[in-house]
Amino acid sequence: MVSFQTFYIVRHGDLENPNKIVYNWDGIRGITLGLSEKGKRQMEKMGDLLKQKGASFSKIYSSDFLRTRESTKILAKILKIKKVVFMKQLRDVFAPALIGIPLSELKEKYGGNVYTDYFIKKFHHETIEQVARRYYQTFLKIIRENLQDADLIMVGHGDPIRFFIAKLKNLQKELTEEDYPNLAQTDYLKKGQAWEIKLDQNNNLVRAQILGEQSPSSSRDY
Repeated sequence: MVSFQTFYIVRHGDLENPNKIVYNWDGIRGITLGLSEKGKRQMEKMGDLLKQKGASFSKIYSSDFLRTRESTKILAKILKIKKVVFMKQLRDVFAPALIGIPLSELKEKYGGNVYTDYFIKKFHHETIEQVARRYYQTFLKIIRENLQDADLIMVGHGDPIRFFIAKLKNLQKELTEEDYPNLAQTDYLKKGQAWEIKLDQNNNLVRAQILGEQSPSSSRDY
């Protein structure tokens, strides 16, 4: 086992979303969005940045949604990663009730928050804590499978990555709906950015920083 591991967690690139609608879960109401040309360039820049940092990966882990698959394909090509592992556990938040509505309505009417008791009880949305734990448990699984690798990489989605980072920084805290405003307004990756996380042998967080365009990020982008 290496003394320290560096884990790169990349958010997918910008999307082809001309109608500016909510899109989090592929296939619901026929909505599945892929990368825009801007998003492809963002992934190329991220791949070049990781190459310049000297990062070397034996494999890349990714959500199996279209936008992350396309992002992963670009990164794998630039970084010469031969093995790609798509995981359902790295999917975006399951929150189907509002898919297809305008993003402006999500932001203005609901404050972007699909984690209220109303949505959870009526539409079975995931809670913030459930999403955070899903990503955290997947993160531990990836580490256990790659104890000899100094560098690890996965590609995921905005909200799950933000919730995971909060969980990693404070494992004892249960995340609730009341935490959402702060989570959405601080340390939120923009599309095409990544977290660089350094861990010790006990998987304790040593350092975390945001990489990519407009770094550091701040509030949630839609």
